Amino acid sequence: MGQSSSRADLADILATLSQTEVSPEAHDFWDELWKLSTTPEDIFELIPPEDVRSLKKNRPENVVTLFTQAVAQLCQIVHTPVPMYFGQALNCVRILTRLLPFLVDDDTDFAERLCWSVEDCYNEEEAADDEDRPQPLARLVIHAAMHLLFLPGFTVDAAAFEEDDDEDEDEDPEEEEDPAAEELPPSEEEEDGYEEQPRRGPRKKRGITELPQQALWAAGMGGFEARPALAASFDRNRVEVLRLLLSAVCEPLFQSAESYDPWRSRWLETATDKDAPNSRLLFYSLCNVVFSYDPTGFGVPYGGALFSSEAPTILLNVATQVLVALLDFGRPTNAAHSSSGNNAAKTTKDPDDDDDFVHATKKKNEDARRRKKEEDPLDIIEPRRDL
Repeated sequence: MGQSSSRADLADILATLSQTEVSPEAHDFWDELWKLSTTPEDIFELIPPEDVRSLKKNRPENVVTLFTQAVAQLCQIVHTPVPMYFGQALNCVRILTRLLPFLVDDDTDFAERLCWSVEDCYNEEEAADDEDRPQPLARLVIHAAMHLLFLPGFTVDAAAFEEDDDEDEDEDPEEEEDPAAEELPPSEEEEDGYEEQPRRGPRKKRGITELPQQALWAAGMGGFEARPALAASFDRNRVEVLRLLLSAVCEPLFQSAESYDPWRSRWLETATDKDAPNSRLLFYSLCNVVFSYDPTGFGVPYGGALFSSEAPTILLNVATQVLVALLDFGRPTNAAHSSSGNNAAKTTKDPDDDDDFVHATKKKNEDARRRKKEEDPLDIIEPRRDL
């Protein structure tokens, strides 16, 4: 009964959005939307593509408010991860997942301003740090998604990052720090402080990002001895957030074969940039989920297909898609890197730079090749195969 009531309430809210302008200050209206008890099926059934296009055309201000408030809600939950608001976070994730492809595929000024423009309402002298500057909503939603994928109690165990604190207490305070570590910009966790912001993440030390093994989704790269907490709720939440990330980086799907440019997408550039949060954790987790999958299942070849609707199998499928999309971005081509029209100014990435996920893959390949050569010196004559 409660679920059907929520569906009816959602339908009423969507009808109101399509018929009238709703002010961003109408807090009761927007709070009711975010607090509804919904499912992914509800969102996709009650918000068909034609309704999204119609809303964008006839009520663009409502689209702006809907997108802005959903991103703001996710950022707030990332910084103050209170479990009672996790359902609200999933509502935001589902609505953004439905809305984003129609913004990514839009080359109009409306989508450009909404996703990538920032208000010049800050003092440049006071905001010398990039962290103090306003960030485009596109960057905020991708970074929020990458934080949510490793949010304690939501997608990983609540104690997944506590081992970092234990190691901090054991460190020698008189030990010299590596000068290379001083050149690294402080992470978001170090800027905000653990006491004020409960969110935890990988800890940087001596120029190397130390990965908390318990935050991995499965044992393997980054932690062969890891014993991550297994929970169907974690898998379901990971699937929904991965779908959000996938919808944000789906821009290549809307490019023709003739105009396809592997360096064109700023969405993918943001997701694979070196400052993307939890990128190494995400890379290892995606690889471990994909490569540790056992297709046999109950002793029957490909028996896992019998349970394709279960969360672990769905996670495998979505994780594979996200991993391929992130690794494919910026892949070298025979043609010289070039962009035409308005897209030429839409990317700042150097074609000689790998995205962070490709770099991690090459690093693992080089480590494996080096170990193999140490075992068999004759292996040095093997031709090198770069990505």
